Amino acid sequence: MISQSGRRWVVASVCLASLACGICALPKVVSAGSKAPYRVGLIAALTGPFARSGTLQGQIISFDEEFINREGGIDSRPIHIFGPYTSENTSPDMQSQMRRFGATHAGSMDKDGLLRSTVGIDKTRSYADALVCDDGAKNAGAVKCAEQLIERKVSAIIGPSLSGPTMEVIPLVEAARIPLISFALARSITEPVKAWIFKTAPTDRHAVTALLQHLKSIHATKVGVIAEESSFGSSAQQQILEQASLFGLTIVRSESVAPSSGDVTPQLKRIRDARPDAVIAWASLNVATRVTKDFQQLHFDVPLYQGPSVANSKHLELTGPSAEGVRYVTPKMLVTSELPDTDPQKPALVRYVELAKGSELTLEGAFGPYAYDALQILAKALPGSEGDRGRIRETLEGIRGHAGVTGMFNFSPQDHNGLSADCFAITEVRKGSWTLFRR
Repeated sequence: MISQSGRRWVVASVCLASLACGICALPKVVSAGSKAPYRVGLIAALTGPFARSGTLQGQIISFDEEFINREGGIDSRPIHIFGPYTSENTSPDMQSQMRRFGATHAGSMDKDGLLRSTVGIDKTRSYADALVCDDGAKNAGAVKCAEQLIERKVSAIIGPSLSGPTMEVIPLVEAARIPLISFALARSITEPVKAWIFKTAPTDRHAVTALLQHLKSIHATKVGVIAEESSFGSSAQQQILEQASLFGLTIVRSESVAPSSGDVTPQLKRIRDARPDAVIAWASLNVATRVTKDFQQLHFDVPLYQGPSVANSKHLELTGPSAEGVRYVTPKMLVTSELPDTDPQKPALVRYVELAKGSELTLEGAFGPYAYDALQILAKALPGSEGDRGRIRETLEGIRGHAGVTGMFNFSPQDHNGLSADCFAITEVRKGSWTLFRR
């Protein structure tokens, strides 16, 4: 039996997954008063190669917008992202159909990718336009989205989902002086600091720092590294090489592997011959899976550590028993129940996990929490702003001690990401699932 909130999640899922077909279902009831809403734009990769994660982000924003508005909004004003929709005057039979198919309202994407809900079920009722734009995971798409949202006079923008599209829109939103909170990973989004740009995703530096701190704590001194030959792998590899000495670690061998490689035993043999205390692998799914299997076949007697990008069920499915005992740098969400009650993130994590499980949403990966945290942080910056972009930006920059799902956020004029290595946990695969690593 799916709860009422669960049904709304399911409907949102159908809606966002169907945007490429020009079909959308968006049940909304705004009860936050009659004042003008806070207009917030959303740019996300709802279609294209990143659609699975981008759609999840859209679902989360949709649910959180409705929750905030049902609780009275901000300053008795609703937040308007997807916008006010209602299913009143809908027959019980149609409500049943809505629950099965998520078919509350018909909608369409305009030529610039902006979602516009135009007609109701009876094709006569009109609904407010959504301030949601699909960039298709493309840089040019994100630019069009930003132009559209600037034209629609939003007070802030959350998204885009990816680093490339985010970097492309930065000049536009800075020129328009609109605060933007990105969901993307690249350090260059907020380094150097840009006055109007913030982000909720941690960087590879945070993950590498968390891992190296752990290696120091277990008294490792010699480390081998194998990284994928890609911007993703090379960036982390460089971070490891630069930070190692800060933690008393020596990199005894560093290897690279092509993303298409089907055999990494030569690289692993060279690392084994260097006699490290631990091995770090930083790669995407296919290479990480190959490393995990070949590592076991070579009978290493030291632990293997993997980066956060492969902390998902697909990796465990592909690696099978080979992943047993492998350690990972992962978001804390994967081991929420094992965290000590003294962890300041735990209440936010518990709340998020309960909402997601009750709504049949995936808990895999960190892309959903990046979006959730962005809207939660923005909601802290809206009170008293009257929608003034400058006031919102100034308040964002002063937010400290915000316990998010991703981590503890402490923004400042010098730091528009606000996270630290503490946002990660060291986990270990035991009996086919992640558990908090304990010595």
